Amino acid sequence: MQNRKRQLAVLKLLKKYSDPDDHYLNASEIIALLKEEYELEVKEVKTIYADIKALKEMGFKIISEKKGSYLLSSPFKLSEIKILKDLITNLKTIDPKDRANLSKKLDSFISVYDQKFLKTENTAFDNKSRPYIFEKILEALKRHEYLIYKDSLIIPYKLVLENNYYYLYYVYPKRPKRFYALRLDHIKDLENTDQRHELDLDYNALETHIKKRVHSFMGEEIMVTLKIKSDDKYILESLKDDFKDLIIKKGSKTEAYLFTSLSDQFFASIARYKDAVVITKPLKAKEEYVTFLNSILKEY
Repeated sequence: MQNRKRQLAVLKLLKKYSDPDDHYLNASEIIALLKEEYELEVKEVKTIYADIKALKEMGFKIISEKKGSYLLSSPFKLSEIKILKDLITNLKTIDPKDRANLSKKLDSFISVYDQKFLKTENTAFDNKSRPYIFEKILEALKRHEYLIYKDSLIIPYKLVLENNYYYLYYVYPKRPKRFYALRLDHIKDLENTDQRHELDLDYNALETHIKKRVHSFMGEEIMVTLKIKSDDKYILESLKDDFKDLIIKKGSKTEAYLFTSLSDQFFASIARYKDAVVITKPLKAKEEYVTFLNSILKEY
């Protein structure tokens, strides 16, 4: 009976404090934690080795290496735990105590390290984001690794929920102070790397950047085409700062494409470029922009 109690405690410790992400528990650490959390005394490390062997024979997926062991136990992927926790968080009809208890139960399926990571990614999932893209980004954020987007290395910063859509904020290694954003359901070409970056991520700078951006998402989004009549680098960079998912194509005429709602904020942000930026498509956007400008002119 005592052996079973200790083995169960060892299993719980492996579940709580180990994972494949370089978090291993060696026998000495397990002995210390058994005493600290369960008041169980173990004098020899070979007892722990025997317990781990017994747990493996019971069918638990425990990986043992020289530096220690970790448990492959959760029936859920980390991204699935996040989705469930975010759904619970956003269900307003659930009592706060019940919400906290449900979240705590979900935490029991992942290590304390993943629990801490998910707290820093406090957003809500939208079902329009491709799950495999979501998992790739989450993995890169967790491991502080580069991603490859359209054949370029990028450093992912954070997943941010805005009006029920996830946006990935990121920087390029050579331009670490300029933030860019991609809406997840628009991403098609994104790959993981095993290469960790050394950039010290400045989240305060990111929050300041987000607050300054134009948020024009106040209705159904449509594709809008802009004609850019100037090669001024300031205008091009300013447009990138103003709008998410902006795609600029240079040729005989420079055009930009973006998804946006036709709000006053959007039209005001276009108007500040005067005749250097013109809305060309769709017709609905052109007509509503003219109406917006005329409503201003009536006041003069």
